[in-house]
Parts: sequence; C-alpha cells; structure tokens
Amino acid sequence: MSAKRNTPLFDDIAVITHPEHRHKGLAAAVVSALSSQQQAAGRLLFYSCDVDNIGSNHVAGSVSFDLVATVTAVSIG
Repeated sequence: MSAKRNTPLFDDIAVITHPEHRHKGLAAAVVSALSSQQQAAGRLLFYSCDVDNIGSNHVAGSVSFDLVATVTAVSIG
C-alpha cells in the first residue's frame, strides 16, 4: 500500500508492505515510482519513518532520500 499526504508545500510519502511480501523490493519500487511522478509534477517530497524501522530506512535510502532530521517525541503524563 502506498499513500501520500498532500500539503501546499510537500507530499509525505508512506508505504506499508504486507509481511508475506517483504524483502522483494516492492516497497522501494512503489516509492521510487511515486517519487518520480511527484517530482515530475514539481512537488517536494518527504519520507518519514521511525529511526528503529530498519526496513523503512532501507527503502528510503535505496531510492535516494537523504536523512535531514530526526525528531524526538516525549509523552508527559
């Protein structure tokens, strides 16, 4: 499954792969195709994932997304 959240400034790309279909390059293929399509349309792209999500980080790197920031969230209460 692929999704994108559109804002006036950028598209946030996300992908979820069913466990039975992981490690086949499907997520990277979908993210690559969607990224190419959106870049051709002049859109800025954003890919976010948990820093501990090794698979998602690999997908982002394999399609040339660069790490530009990490965010720490704190829950109080």
